Amino acid sequence: MSRLIAKLDYARQRLSRWPILARRRRFRAVAPDGSGQYPVEFFRDLQHVPCHVATWRGMSMKVCVLGAGPSGLTTIKQLVDEGHDVTCFEKQGSVGGIWSRHDGDEDEMKVFDNLILTISMKLMAYSDFMPEGERTFCTHKEYLRYLNSYADAFGLRKHIVFNTGVEEIRKIDEGQWCVTTSSRSGARLERTFEAIAICAGPFR
Repeated sequence: MSRLIAKLDYARQRLSRWPILARRRRFRAVAPDGSGQYPVEFFRDLQHVPCHVATWRGMSMKVCVLGAGPSGLTTIKQLVDEGHDVTCFEKQGSVGGIWSRHDGDEDEMKVFDNLILTISMKLMAYSDFMPEGERTFCTHKEYLRYLNSYADAFGLRKHIVFNTGVEEIRKIDEGQWCVTTSSRSGARLERTFEAIAICAGPFR
């Protein structure tokens, strides 16, 4: 029982430190009923409720995803699969993040022109969209085609607002976040969300 209490306290501390949550990770412990998973009631007194807990309760959250690169795409899909209302803001005009090259991007953090993956697609691919055949080591263009195929296969583009950057995220109330965006035309817009998933990559 002491181990359970210690793990519950640890999970509570982690949640209190991370107000921006849109995660599929489930917090596990040796629960008294032997289920090995924390009961939903454990989260009721927490300030911020993870999206998967909201799903257990039959709630749909309005979630903002920042970035439509590899991590952003799968985040959109998983959240949509769980029944949430998802809007993704992507600064570029296409999916792919650093894998998407375009004219005039010399000063941006992008993959090398002649890059070839040293990890096969068996490991680079999403588990719900595995390529067929033997192991292959893709060029960056081939991997970008894979990401585009993933977005098309699951209809993810309809959840993405392209050519739109996020300038500010501001907490306005418990469980409410104001996201300020700007388009390439300079138009600014504020929208309210219940959770934020930051998928802007390691170079942002």
